[in-house]
Amino acid sequence: MNKIFFFGSSEYSIKVFENLDPELLNNFDIKYFTNNLESKIFDSKIYMKDKKYTCDLLLSVGFSEKILINNIKSAYGLFNIHQSLLPEYRGRHPVQAMIINGEKTYGCTLHHLDKNFDTGNIVKTLSKKYVNIPNEISVRKLIIQKSIELAEYLLNNYQNGSIKSLRQSKKPNFLAPERKPDDSQITEELDFVTIKNMTKALMGDSYRPFIIQDNKKIYIKNAFNYNLKNRNLIKFKSMSKVIYLEKY
Repeated sequence: MNKIFFFGSSEYSIKVFENLDPELLNNFDIKYFTNNLESKIFDSKIYMKDKKYTCDLLLSVGFSEKILINNIKSAYGLFNIHQSLLPEYRGRHPVQAMIINGEKTYGCTLHHLDKNFDTGNIVKTLSKKYVNIPNEISVRKLIIQKSIELAEYLLNNYQNGSIKSLRQSKKPNFLAPERKPDDSQITEELDFVTIKNMTKALMGDSYRPFIIQDNKKIYIKNAFNYNLKNRNLIKFKSMSKVIYLEKY
């Protein structure tokens, strides 16, 4: 029975791994690895960078640490699922970056792991185009669904020689660096569209958009070009134009 390593360290990782086809998983000896002591995935082991590992296949999903590929001997390769359509939006927080930039096509990429982040050869992408700019919750549901499909595609095909890949030859137009909480501040220099997209992209408790008013942080859940009397709105200047922000 082939030994499969799953690497993950987030809620996203858990949702993907726990929804994989159980009959498919029964064909393998699955070992889970994480670097998150507070949220261990199933009966996972802690990944040790300096340790040497041997497996038949490795798949990383939402793993927040660089995997030292020289320390892992894998018969069929090392793979990762990234939450964007590579090479665009390489980096730690692609979903938020894409929504803030007003993208309408979202998806994820199965690619080989290499020595850099998100630069390995692309095996397969899955995507969906929205009519309007979606919010973070909708995109994350899509990403989980497509990641499950990509993981099952890999497990079903890695041994039969059908896994092909293409080099990422195009230089990306956009990157998605790690976001810090202070990156979510709404300022007067931001235009209305960017602010509106921020309210769609930053819905998590740890990075909600906010303004500073009277030295207090006020969290914002929506933005409007006009006043609505039945909403808890704050008048705010955006690039010298008055807009209205809805508080949480």
